[in-house]
Amino acid sequence: MALQEIPGGVWSSAPSLATGLENTGYSLNATGKKVALVFRIEKAGTLEGVEFGTGSDILINAASTIRVAFQNVNASGQPDGTDDEYRDLLGSSLTPGGFVWEDSGIMSANGTDGGVKRVVARGDVLAIVFDYSAFTAADVFSVRELRPAVLSVAAPQAMPLPQTPYMLIHDGASWTLGGRNPMSIALRYTDGTYAYLGEGVVPTEATNSLSLNDGTAFADEAGLIFKLPVDATLRGVRVFGFQQNAGVDWQIRVYDVDNNQLGESGVLTANEWSVPPGVHNVTHARGGYRILTTDVELTRNEWYRATIRTLSGSTSSVYLALIRHQLNKIEHLDAYGGGRTFYSTQRSDGGTWTDEVTMRPMMDLHFSHFDDALGGGGGGGGGAPGRGFFRGGVS
Repeated sequence: MALQEIPGGVWSSAPSLATGLENTGYSLNATGKKVALVFRIEKAGTLEGVEFGTGSDILINAASTIRVAFQNVNASGQPDGTDDEYRDLLGSSLTPGGFVWEDSGIMSANGTDGGVKRVVARGDVLAIVFDYSAFTAADVFSVRELRPAVLSVAAPQAMPLPQTPYMLIHDGASWTLGGRNPMSIALRYTDGTYAYLGEGVVPTEATNSLSLNDGTAFADEAGLIFKLPVDATLRGVRVFGFQQNAGVDWQIRVYDVDNNQLGESGVLTANEWSVPPGVHNVTHARGGYRILTTDVELTRNEWYRATIRTLSGSTSSVYLALIRHQLNKIEHLDAYGGGRTFYSTQRSDGGTWTDEVTMRPMMDLHFSHFDDALGGGGGGGGGAPGRGFFRGGVS
């Protein structure tokens, strides 16, 4: 077996489109109003249900019901209006006030646990639709949105079938395209796994920022613990976060499972994090790519850490912050690049690492080589691991 260079390299993908959660979300406050997510199926199988984050405005009469349904998509790129599989959620079962993670339960052709579930094939276009099956005056319900970071895609501008995934809002009369903010949602299969729904759509229960500096107030090093199913070479790391005031120098470091440092970037200043230079606050979360001083060879099925190590800053008002996604369960990592073997790690003063399997830092890894599994030398080409590792394309 031999490592083959991939010209331009290949990225793993961080949850890079969302730095935070919107305060409300896609709101339904009248009969006939609906909101939908349209997406393409990546994984064939049998669907069990969906899980989703709610916005802040959840005020539903106990006898009212929200319907969560799977619908086909018509030639105009809109849900076709037929609830093929669904579940009705009583207002009394939903948490008032919102900002919680909810579960549809089993979605079936008759809306019960024993009904026929939906079987999907790879490439199918599907809509998840939220609306009222029973509405009471003054009811309000919303599905939580994810706020895009700087590296975001523009909202689709036309139907039918713009680039999936996309959001649609129904005002009681017709569907229109929603904003570019995707839903906080997860698609669950009967085998207990979850699916990747497209760029930016991730099952984020909450987002937070982990503060870092070289003083005693915070941890001084944090990042991604990961392992790969193939031998590979790591060339660089991209991180998303912000500086709170200037004054924190930092660098990227890479360690093996025994805590041996394998590589690092050069030392970077506060201004080298910010875009534009000199902007240091939470409202300007940015992503920055840093190349390692030398490539680091990685062995399949071995654990590694890629981290941000702060080298200065000593007060609670001067720090660097790494954006992270909080998940409801480890299985939700199935919808992220790297799956269940890419999650958060941190430590202070070179001490013991603390790993968090339901926290996903906003970090990308840039790989320059992969094992061709053939042996011998040779140039060009190189194989890419299968589903569950990549979320993104060639750099």
